[in-house]
Amino acid sequence: MRTKLINIVVIAVGMLFATSANAQTLKETKKQQAAVMKEVKKQAKEQAKVYKKAGYIASVGAVPMEKQIETYLLRKRSKELGQKEYVCGQSEAVAISQADARDIATTRAKAEIAQSISQRVGSQRKEIDKNVQTQIGTTGTSANQRELEAVSDKDLDRSEIIIDLYRQVENGTQYLIGVTYEWSRAREILNSMIQ
Repeated sequence: MRTKLINIVVIAVGMLFATSANAQTLKETKKQQAAVMKEVKKQAKEQAKVYKKAGYIASVGAVPMEKQIETYLLRKRSKELGQKEYVCGQSEAVAISQADARDIATTRAKAEIAQSISQRVGSQRKEIDKNVQTQIGTTGTSANQRELEAVSDKDLDRSEIIIDLYRQVENGTQYLIGVTYEWSRAREILNSMIQ
């Protein structure tokens, strides 16, 4: 009877301690997230001033410039905030027509994302290659890589344009595009290739 009572008291004290430690960790996490949010808002405001001074304008129908930049920076730091992780790419392009400049900048930003994803999954891709080589030979490995790259490139069309700014320059229009892509999608593609 005494051992049961002692066990119950020890468990109750342990639960109180764990609850207290968990609450303290939650408070620290919220404090860190608030600090990141404050820092991001400050950076977005400063960058928006720089872009406005350089003559950039938010594209028609887009959210205000400062909000675009803030959203982009938050997505870059989403892992620190305990949210879905994103891969981000940003690019500028100049062309005679607005549409061409926007398309070129978007393509370059997506290429930056693809390169970043490729680097992040490089070691996993090597492991896939080893497994495929042992199962179906060397030709299967290169086919598997081509298939993975094709799926990745096709899926990048589902990326989201966050920063959409432009300005008139001497040679036409200069676009600044910031694109984000959910890291979990890249992981899904990789996992489907492994199976």
